[in-house]
Amino acid sequence: MKKKIAFLAIGIAFALGFLTGSIVSILKRAKGIESSMTDLMTQRSVAKGTISIELMEKIEDLKETVREDPKDLAAWLKLGDIYKTCQKTPGF
Repeated sequence: MKKKIAFLAIGIAFALGFLTGSIVSILKRAKGIESSMTDLMTQRSVAKGTISIELMEKIEDLKETVREDPKDLAAWLKLGDIYKTCQKTPGF
């Protein structure tokens, strides 16, 4: 009887660990997709020759981020990428 309970407990722990890992993986993937979509929207709006309100808000958000944390390399890189892409746009 005690062996059955022990095996059941191990099985439940394994199932919970698997479920938790799956949920974390799905959430990380969703975050990556969201970031990719934002980057794609940025590239499309710049390619059209217009700077959208969303893009300008993104630039301002990134500026605020680097003001608050100058060591945030990811924010600096995103801001640089946006500016580099915008340089190709007439009128920017």
